[in-house]
Amino acid sequence: MRVRGKRARIRTALAAATATGLAAGMLSALGAGTASAEPASLKQEYSCTFPLIGGQPITIEIQAELPTEVKVGERLPAFEINTTATVLKAAADGMVLVGGKTLEGKATASVTVGTPDGDIDAKVPNSFDATEIPNPTADFDLDVRGNAPSLQFNKVGQGTIDVTGLHLHDLEVKDANGETIVFPGFPDGPFESDCEMTSSDTLLHSFTITDDGGSDPSDPSDPSDPSDPSDPSDPSDPSDPSDPSDPSDPSDPSDPSDPSDPDDPTDPGNQPVEIDFDLSGTSNIKAANGDVPLSGGIEAEYDLANGTFDADLTLDPTKGEFTILGILPTTATVEFDQVGRTSGTLNTAGDLKTRSEMYVKLPSVSVFGLPIGGGEECKTTSATEIKLASEGRFDPLNGGKISGTYTLPGLQDCGGLTGIISAFTAGDGNTIDMDLTTRK
Repeated sequence: MRVRGKRARIRTALAAATATGLAAGMLSALGAGTASAEPASLKQEYSCTFPLIGGQPITIEIQAELPTEVKVGERLPAFEINTTATVLKAAADGMVLVGGKTLEGKATASVTVGTPDGDIDAKVPNSFDATEIPNPTADFDLDVRGNAPSLQFNKVGQGTIDVTGLHLHDLEVKDANGETIVFPGFPDGPFESDCEMTSSDTLLHSFTITDDGGSDPSDPSDPSDPSDPSDPSDPSDPSDPSDPSDPSDPSDPSDPSDPSDPDDPTDPGNQPVEIDFDLSGTSNIKAANGDVPLSGGIEAEYDLANGTFDADLTLDPTKGEFTILGILPTTATVEFDQVGRTSGTLNTAGDLKTRSEMYVKLPSVSVFGLPIGGGEECKTTSATEIKLASEGRFDPLNGGKISGTYTLPGLQDCGGLTGIISAFTAGDGNTIDMDLTTRK
């Protein structure tokens, strides 16, 4: 499948749900066994690229109880974390649309722990087992689990904890048979998502590394003194990037650059999913007693949230072989002139319905190889309405079969025998059977 341009609106909570608690898990390890802890939180925004739907804005919120002080030389053991995360209905819509029944995967957060000895860069892995995707679709929870590494600090001073990145990987959407659904670009099945941070704040927590005597919080030279106006963590500091009154704060709902703002015209979530198909098939013309082969393509813009699409349909010029009156071999070249765009619906059950309008043109008509009519202006007197529907489940990742019936209006401007030619082409009961194949 070729996926073009910006992609669909879908508030994919998968990444947010998975990432919530990744860094917090490692940091909770710091709090294990300590007497002094305080709540810490961080909100970040990412743009993550997913198969089919493309770039999506992702928001993660990390909350943890973290120590305000950690003693020198104290080794803190690895800490198991358990997080319940919610996947939004819109994400479930996308997974069910392609036949998904369960979701599982892994995610890794990049965390930097700043210490007097230097920075410690860590990767914090989490995973979640196969979780059923509700159908009818709705929000659902993931039980996300992971382990934080053991840490030890060797020098007195200040420490910081920053979350600097997010990577989603080994993600699998599986169908009712337990088979992994293969997305474009990932022929082996599991897929990954590259995420780029679009917000600026990375600091989750600051803490003090002490000797056995601890530190004096009243010491004016103590960089952790909350009354120090130069302290970057001072919430009253006007330059503090987490200050909610700061117009550049990415979490400020009035900030026009906020990628999660639903009114932001640059929000990639406002864009439709664009999918291309090749088509092939036949149309049987009842009155002319013959078939016309069909080929071409369709470029659809699918609104995932509403289950609707608009598309540009292209049907190649073709030639039909007919038998008029049961004995006269007739050949006609056929062209199609679409009126407007094709429209339709595709729901999460895989039911596809389309509607198109077009003029049918006959540039040439021959009997026994002898021209009897046609021409550049030879076409139906009005546009033909064609409605098609899928046979069985239609899969937007692979395609499917569609069919329908239509009425062909009479012809005009086809020469001296227009009436005769029209009599052997116009009428109802005509059929179309086509295969749509997703372009890879």
